[in-house]
Amino acid sequence: MTLVARLSTLLIILLLEGCSQEKVQVIEGSIYGTTYSVKFTENIDKEEIHTLIKAELDRIDMVFSTYKDDSMISKFNRSECGLTGCASEEFLDLFWLSDEIHDKSNGAFDPFGIEPPHMYDISRFDNESWCKNLGDSCLESSGEELFEPFLFYIDIVSDRALLDFSAIGKGYAVDRISALIFENGISNYFIDIGGEVSINGTKFSEPWMWGVNNPFDSNSGAYRAFSAPQSGISIATSGEYRNPGHIWGEGPKDAVSITVIGENTTEADAWATAMYVLGIEKGLMIAEKEGLAVFFIKNDGKSVNSSEWSKIYP
Repeated sequence: MTLVARLSTLLIILLLEGCSQEKVQVIEGSIYGTTYSVKFTENIDKEEIHTLIKAELDRIDMVFSTYKDDSMISKFNRSECGLTGCASEEFLDLFWLSDEIHDKSNGAFDPFGIEPPHMYDISRFDNESWCKNLGDSCLESSGEELFEPFLFYIDIVSDRALLDFSAIGKGYAVDRISALIFENGISNYFIDIGGEVSINGTKFSEPWMWGVNNPFDSNSGAYRAFSAPQSGISIATSGEYRNPGHIWGEGPKDAVSITVIGENTTEADAWATAMYVLGIEKGLMIAEKEGLAVFFIKNDGKSVNSSEWSKIYP
């Protein structure tokens, strides 16, 4: 009887472990020159979700990829489209967010590639007289709707503009996939696209764990590991320790790795790049001013972080 009871207990434990492992669904693939991984615990058809995810990633690629000749941004950079053909709503959203972070980072985040007069000076579109000075063809603006004047200005200066949203695009893709799977009944997930991460819910009532990669030894595991809050977290990491020279911008770059926790992964992605370009001293100053949670790994292996980071991970 005792033996039977012990065997029954062991069987229950094994069954529970087996069920837990089966419920962790993993979707993986390659996109944007890197890899993506989506993990979730809901009992939802994985292949059906993967089809939706891949379609959305490919769609985003056709908007923002500078490596595809027929993408929206490539056509814009070649001045091949007019007022309504160059900029979708999400294109404009990333443009204005990039403009905002460009200003707040004192130009460290600058994917615009255009000489003055800068088309990302939003005050221009609030000034009716400025619009009139361009001539009769300038579109009227009420000061509330900036879409048409913005497109007109793009049309004027596009021969000098080379937009590149690669430093914000992966984060945007993570946020889009987060919204997509949430709409399809998945609220407990871990999404990672090339180091830009969005986490929500739990892993079978336990927190998801995430870590900052060790930039000095890729085989040694995480430099530091953290548990994700159930309410969700958006994370992005920037550095050149695996791909030297791929981050544009002049600056001291005296940190080997930068990790930012943001309101969303799009913003975290952009700020991680900006912080890497700014360097530790200036980066910390702006992080404190803007209330950003930033974690710097210095070249000597030590780390330093902003006060907002300490509030999340004391």
